[in-house]
Amino acid sequence: MTTFRDTEFLVRAQKLDAVTNSLISTLQSAGVSPVIVADERNGALQTGQLRKISICEKALTDLGLERLPDNWAWFCGDLCYYLAESQLNAKRYCLIESDVFIPPAVGSRFVEAMVGHPASAIAANLKPNFQKKRYAAGLTKWGVAPSFGCIFPVTQVSQAVLRDMKHLRKEALERGISLNDEAILTGAIQRGGHDFAALEDAFPELFDPAFFQTNPPHLFEAVSVDSQLDSLVHPVVNFETIIRRIETGEKTYSRHRLRKVLKTCPKPMKKMLKLALLEADAKEAKGEQS
Repeated sequence: MTTFRDTEFLVRAQKLDAVTNSLISTLQSAGVSPVIVADERNGALQTGQLRKISICEKALTDLGLERLPDNWAWFCGDLCYYLAESQLNAKRYCLIESDVFIPPAVGSRFVEAMVGHPASAIAANLKPNFQKKRYAAGLTKWGVAPSFGCIFPVTQVSQAVLRDMKHLRKEALERGISLNDEAILTGAIQRGGHDFAALEDAFPELFDPAFFQTNPPHLFEAVSVDSQLDSLVHPVVNFETIIRRIETGEKTYSRHRLRKVLKTCPKPMKKMLKLALLEADAKEAKGEQS
């Protein structure tokens, strides 16, 4: 069995807000010194004593990763792995997105579970299914199934899987084939014949699908005070960010999409949230009429 010293834990972040700082703190309390893979295009991240890797087009070009799509920063999360491998020396890498919440009480269990699992690749929902994935359609060019899926908030890969992912990403970029990070991982697993595991199957108590999916978002101010919570949570957003996104239209936040936030937020927040949604609806209606 490997130890956490054989695994580098990476946190993919664009800013250090309450959610990200909570994630970092929990990992540190579990004995991990995470490396921040920082998207600093909108300003430098002050990470203090934490190790930091800045991800940018020049750094990726230096690795031979060229012709990046305009949306590479969110579409190609796998790029974080290649940059980390170029600067670190680990047998395995665990990449965690900054909108993941790990209850402090289960931080050590999470770390031990990840570093102790023998699979070469591990992610949530990592398994074949019956629906072709939209951003994996191009995998047919390599003769592998586009219906093999996963989600990317928490992933872990061995050196061998990482290198196969990098080869596939380079080939896709060179051929102008659009593949997202999830497709790169599942494509590399299939091409390389690597063993894999789904997080919710391997650790059902830590990855409850009721809390860990791609939607709907959960409120940080609610999950962070839930002493009964055992599962990791994703996506998690703090209240300030939710209000800003509604006001700017950065996210298509509707009442339905925010249903878990509305259900769990304290009354004063709920009142502010409903008002913000009403104002956004009125603004949209006015725009449609003009």
